[in-house]
Amino acid sequence: MLRKILRVACFATSVPLSVGLSGIAQAADWGGYNVGHTIMSVAGHKGSVNEDRPLDVLIWYPADPKSYKDAPPSTYKSRLKGVPLPGPWAALSWELAAERARDNPRLKTRGHPYPLIVVSHPNLGDPFSSSKIVERLASYGYIVAAPFHNGDTQDDVRIDFINTRPERTGDLPCLDGLPGPCTDVVLGKSMQDRALDISAVITHTLSLFGEHVDRYRIGFLGLSRGAATGLGVGGGSTELSKLDIAADARVNALFLLTAGGAANPLMNHAAITIPTVQVTGTADRNLSASRTSFLAINSTSKAYVEVTGAWHRGLSSDSYCEQMQAVGPIAQSNPAAILDLHSLRNLLLSTNSSGTTLDHCPYEFFVEPVDIRPVVFAQTGVWVTPENVPTSIEMALVSLMRSALARAFFGDVLDVRGDDSFGEYFVGEFQEKYGENLTAVELQGFR
Repeated sequence: MLRKILRVACFATSVPLSVGLSGIAQAADWGGYNVGHTIMSVAGHKGSVNEDRPLDVLIWYPADPKSYKDAPPSTYKSRLKGVPLPGPWAALSWELAAERARDNPRLKTRGHPYPLIVVSHPNLGDPFSSSKIVERLASYGYIVAAPFHNGDTQDDVRIDFINTRPERTGDLPCLDGLPGPCTDVVLGKSMQDRALDISAVITHTLSLFGEHVDRYRIGFLGLSRGAATGLGVGGGSTELSKLDIAADARVNALFLLTAGGAANPLMNHAAITIPTVQVTGTADRNLSASRTSFLAINSTSKAYVEVTGAWHRGLSSDSYCEQMQAVGPIAQSNPAAILDLHSLRNLLLSTNSSGTTLDHCPYEFFVEPVDIRPVVFAQTGVWVTPENVPTSIEMALVSLMRSALARAFFGDVLDVRGDDSFGEYFVGEFQEKYGENLTAVELQGFR
């Protein structure tokens, strides 16, 4: 049965765009588990042309309460943090504090294993830019594993940036040890390598957690090019693409946040039969690609959500506002902090209409605890006031919406929440709560 609602009516219980939600996003929608965080490095991993390929994986998991209490709070950081630079510059130094995750506490064991969710980050992104949704999923009883896709991360961009500076006294080596540029420019190879990464992450996470992870309940969460990666996980690549990407039959569900643009048509949508959710936004530069993919996916259980005012980056990340306040004071106070400024500019500026922190972050992130409006003005020409930011829907609200959807979806499909129905939640509570913020929704096949 197909249920379709376009231009969804506003409900009395909807959350208006004007409400400041950063505090709500920090306090609401947590499950009953403490959250542990660790890093797994996979040795001997190879890329699509048999080259050595580093595979560093951030992992979140339900933590033992006593061990959690004694563990230090986690921070998320670039792999270049503290690495000396070949020139007259200070090393990159910013880091992002986790909301609740703590480093390396023991896993909370129980009588049955936890389901696994694998996360694939956007093109030129990193896995911790969606730290809010992954921490929350872990708090609800999931093991979550998110790799850095080598050649397609912000660290690769940063290294290439340094290596083009005329003031440098040498070159900063790529993370894989191969000659630069570090950033992969060939889309097909990037997609092949991503598929190999995801397969290896599943295999090694299952090995790491053993009997405590359920190899028969595995979900996938992809963002931007990570969503295109998910299409390959679900259906493999098309014959015409000649990429020879095979679907991974171990994955039972796909949750896709926006789309991978030119990468999406390379994947075999017709072969995707597992339950799938596709989320996009009215300001998303890949709105058309998201809609086209949803229609082409062959699953009998699929859902489509279009968030009013959501930009591409507002959907494919959830911690950019916090990152801006973490890096802004460093970039503002230290002229030698070249990579910190580079990181800030990535948040403030967009060359491809993806949206920026000016579009999604409320005033408080520009002034608390440090007033970074001077450096923001220097980079953007915009003097931030309470009246001119955000220009669109707050990232905190988008974060709440996508986290709620993901929990309901994986909870039903991976049988985490008993008899709870994703379909009932989708057409009922979700639209009652967020209807004012939805332009289009569509549901097929879920009870």
